[in-house]
Amino acid sequence: MDHGERPSIGVEDYDCAPPLNIDDADLNTSTPLPKAEDELTQTSVQIRLMRSIPTRLKIARLLNNFQGDLSFEAVLSLSSELSEILKCCTRLLEAFRMSTNSPTAFQTKMYDLMVQRFVLGLHHPFALKAMENPSYYYSRKMCVGASLRLLTHNSALSGDDDFQRIRMRGSGLFMIPFTQCALYLCSELTDQAETEEPVPTNGQETSLYKQLHSGTKSYLNCVKERS
Repeated sequence: MDHGERPSIGVEDYDCAPPLNIDDADLNTSTPLPKAEDELTQTSVQIRLMRSIPTRLKIARLLNNFQGDLSFEAVLSLSSELSEILKCCTRLLEAFRMSTNSPTAFQTKMYDLMVQRFVLGLHHPFALKAMENPSYYYSRKMCVGASLRLLTHNSALSGDDDFQRIRMRGSGLFMIPFTQCALYLCSELTDQAETEEPVPTNGQETSLYKQLHSGTKSYLNCVKERS
């Protein structure tokens, strides 16, 4: 995804099972029995990420295929797969939060980064076309949602947050997706400014307008902190 190259492996090239749903303290010389999937452990989020790999590999292959044009139908099909994965994980994380245990902020933010960037990459080509052709509005909506979600994580971070530290020091994965999100939101604001009514008047549109500004502002604040 970062280098614009097709993945060197496919789903058929590996047969690794997801990690057992156990905590590090449960590891011993014998293979421990895994806990139920609805019970939070230190590997719960990794298991959900592992199960999204087949779909993420297919998306990476589709986006970096130089033979033929990108099909909107293929985008919608893979988007449906990824959305279902996200819904299942969201329900599980919410169930964890309602129990005595809860995943760490770093785990949930890292999961979102690893998966939401594929939402943005998948829909971005048609989201740009949607500014001229409303038939692709769904892609525009998905890109706005993914961009705001990732940049909102960034704006809510504090200096004591592990994810903030890695964002401030990291590069590649910890910088490029956020830059892409900010650039997309800027394109939305630019398109809005070029319409007949650059400043929305109804409540729902005003709220979105503020969110777009807030998202880009949080990214700029992060860039200033990095420099």
